[in-house]
Amino acid sequence: MYVIYAGVLLMMYNPMVQILRWKYKGRNETPFETQSFLIYTSVFAFLIAGLTSAFSLHYYLTNSTRKPLSPLLYRIINIVFPVLAVVAHLSLVLILIID
Repeated sequence: MYVIYAGVLLMMYNPMVQILRWKYKGRNETPFETQSFLIYTSVFAFLIAGLTSAFSLHYYLTNSTRKPLSPLLYRIINIVFPVLAVVAHLSLVLILIID
């Protein structure tokens, strides 16, 4: 279930970026110039969310006993990924609304 959730959230990012590119098409400035804080927040949050998802998936695939992660690491991943995935998408939505 986590893999489906992570996949959907990470795959939704590309269409949002394409909508943002379409909105800025024909303008002289880019989102990096007009809304630099929001766009950098979005990119950073997306990268960290992707890394935590990849780490979790790698651990699951390479662990032959399928033992769960340590409770602390499991909690960190279960908090970090959803929060940063939502922040990444929300930042892009805010750019679309503000401009």
